[in-house]
Amino acid sequence: MGRIVVDPALAPGLGRHDLGSSLTGTLGTEYGLKVVRKRVDMRPCALTTSVAEILDAKPGTPGLLVVRISFNADERVIEYDHEYWRHDAIRVLVDLDKRS
Repeated sequence: MGRIVVDPALAPGLGRHDLGSSLTGTLGTEYGLKVVRKRVDMRPCALTTSVAEILDAKPGTPGLLVVRISFNADERVIEYDHEYWRHDAIRVLVDLDKRS
């Protein structure tokens, strides 16, 4: 269960596009918005009643809150994504290649 917010001043008419594919791709292709930095914050939480109902879980069930923020070169927020995940639907894999 999540919510993605995009500043309408940056992407007027975004809702008229096919949002079933990559939102970042659409923002780049249609609006020239280039993501240069992303911040991901993940933390454990207990699912609230309203979130648990949507995720077909019991209130208080362990979950994960994931907040992703995408920035352009001017440090302006392009996308803000706020999601809740069930504990039994989580796999976190980080693979960083530091070769430059």
